Amino acid sequence: MDYYTDLLAAVCRALSGKAQSGFLALLPTLPEHAKGDDRNSGGHLAIPAEVLPSGADVRMLPSGESFIDAASAAVTESPAACIFMAPPLLGLHSYSPEFRARFRPLGLTEAAVRQIVEGGTADVVVVLTSPEILFSRRHGEWRRSFFPDHSALVIEHAHPANTVLGDQISPFFRLVTVAFMKESGPVRFFKITEAAVAEGKQRLLSDVERLIRQPAGKSQFGYVHTGPLAEQYPASYDFYSAETERLRKEVGALGERVRLADVADILMGSRPAHPERDASRAITGFLAIHARDITRDGRVDLSDLQPSERPALVQHYLQDGDLCIRKIHHEGSGFIVGVYEGDGRSVTWNTSVLVVRPHASLSVAQRQVLLSFLRSPLAQRLGHAKQLCPSLHGHQMVSMAMLEDFPVPLADKDITAAIEDLAEARRAFQAWLDEVEDASNAIVREASASGSRTAILQAGQLARQRHRAAGQAESLDYRIRTQFPLPLAYLWREVQVSGPDPYHRLRAVTKAAEGHTCFLAQLCILLGQIAGKPIAYLSSLTTRLQDRSGGTSFGDWLAIVKEVNESRAFRDLESGAPLVELRSLAANDAWEPALRSLVDLRNDDSHGRVSPTSVSTDMLEKAEASLGAIYHATEFLTDYRLLLVTETRFDSLRNVNRFQYRDLSGDNALTPLHADTAPRNDLETGSLYLRDRQSRLWLLRPMLHYLECPQCHQMSTFYLDTYDSADGQTVGIKSFERSSVRTDPFADDFRHVGLVP
Repeated sequence: MDYYTDLLAAVCRALSGKAQSGFLALLPTLPEHAKGDDRNSGGHLAIPAEVLPSGADVRMLPSGESFIDAASAAVTESPAACIFMAPPLLGLHSYSPEFRARFRPLGLTEAAVRQIVEGGTADVVVVLTSPEILFSRRHGEWRRSFFPDHSALVIEHAHPANTVLGDQISPFFRLVTVAFMKESGPVRFFKITEAAVAEGKQRLLSDVERLIRQPAGKSQFGYVHTGPLAEQYPASYDFYSAETERLRKEVGALGERVRLADVADILMGSRPAHPERDASRAITGFLAIHARDITRDGRVDLSDLQPSERPALVQHYLQDGDLCIRKIHHEGSGFIVGVYEGDGRSVTWNTSVLVVRPHASLSVAQRQVLLSFLRSPLAQRLGHAKQLCPSLHGHQMVSMAMLEDFPVPLADKDITAAIEDLAEARRAFQAWLDEVEDASNAIVREASASGSRTAILQAGQLARQRHRAAGQAESLDYRIRTQFPLPLAYLWREVQVSGPDPYHRLRAVTKAAEGHTCFLAQLCILLGQIAGKPIAYLSSLTTRLQDRSGGTSFGDWLAIVKEVNESRAFRDLESGAPLVELRSLAANDAWEPALRSLVDLRNDDSHGRVSPTSVSTDMLEKAEASLGAIYHATEFLTDYRLLLVTETRFDSLRNVNRFQYRDLSGDNALTPLHADTAPRNDLETGSLYLRDRQSRLWLLRPMLHYLECPQCHQMSTFYLDTYDSADGQTVGIKSFERSSVRTDPFADDFRHVGLVP
């Protein structure tokens, strides 16, 4: 009420373009039985005169179906440029046969809007009503065609209604204000929350006026929707907002986004029987679960089932693994889903429950992801945006129509493999626990005391070995030394064995940080090749390599990694694409601050601002913590293997390549030979490859080479450092592990990927 009067005036002024325009208000007359009641009742909105702009011409009209004709007559008599009305809120079943025949399938509000907008001469028609005009599936076709044809402004009052109309209406009631123009145009959505109201009336007014003026884009509380309206979905702020679209895309992070109806059947169990039509098929005495039997901890409680006494039609019975969903849930709780496990009895479900039955083609892991997703906050927010009916006193209703088109993830190979690995680990841990339990009872089981002693000691030894191994896996240091690609694991080990001298150790830390960033940059270049996305910084790098005598730098590699994280070109990569994690490093709160601190430290050392005798314990500890944060943020690299192909043999008859390789993961380059096959004939002997989660091999040449160090004659991993522009063929490549440099005629190879001019 504090803002609504001025909001009406601002909307009419902005939409009509007239500073002073007549304002005609069409309100229903309250029946005698409703007068004096401090709550709205019987489908009538009691509009206080104070909420209407001063000087408004107020007409009190009949409160039934005749409101439409009375409103049309009032409009023809008035020259007002702005019409405001609050039609009676009549129930669907209260319409007369004559009304249905005349306006079907519209309700009174929609019919009145159409009559006044298309039959009158007013510039703007504003209606204050319930959210059903936006949410009702029955009126979807009307919204789809009428709203864009008349450039609608949808204002949702997402706060207690009595802040708009005062104490004459229940705080549980929700209202919407929709303004229509005669001309076609975009649909604008504007949402007024309690937080928005708290910002003050002037902020609301200026923002809605700004939204009306702009042809596209968004304002603080609203946005312009220029696309079509979906007939089967609500015309609401949440459904078409950028936030909801982002949530829909987020579903794809867990696998292919599909309709729930594509991977599961949405079923109805039983419904009440019609006394006459269903008499021959109705039954009693069956068992059915109710919403209360679905527990919040994910079970379906069968302990208190009672035989039904009312005749009903039973369409389906529950099966093990069915997902049972409460049809009504609290707005903040999300879907309440229980997994059915039968006890031998035939059980169906009543109308307070909906059942999702996953298709038999889904794997166990895919079923688990589907169940977890439906219980997730993400599904809750998407469900709120897809509501096809107004909220029910703080609760929401799940419908079959909503579930059929609900976006869910079909878990991809990576997620499926991860869940299967978790299940395998659970089985292994359980087997170990069983062995521990069995060994603990050796005294009872063994025939002799000495036999018991031997069994217990052996079991204890094995348990200690497993415990130590598990403890090591919990350590980031162990995971880096055993599972990171060789160059990064080697640089980390250099830090660990760098000795007690603080300055020497600090330089090992900054060297590891630079090498880590350089390695990520090489992978970013590979990602750009795989995805067909150009990296703009490479053109700047090639120009500087040609013009300067120095080589590549920490800043160059960091710039490449940052571009992949910030460029729009990489945002649309599929979640399952190889190396897709490289684009979201900046989203990790620890990675960039940690890296920036080490870049600054590296620069300070290069320019003599760090004295070899003044490195404090605190400085060193912070630097090492930053390096740990960098490695921790890139643990996804442990899912990729760095392979050196040592021999290939292609079988043309079988179209398969049998190859040998060394897995250069961990800090030890002396790894055994492995054998594998690939359905391709282009594998290069002596080249490095990256193997992704789907076991695909990606060539890392020329970004990385595995060659002999010219100083120590050990094998090392080399990357581009300098370019000899004089002959145009020679480049200097630098070792990650030993910082040695060798020159080779690889310029054409680097030119192929845009690293040299």
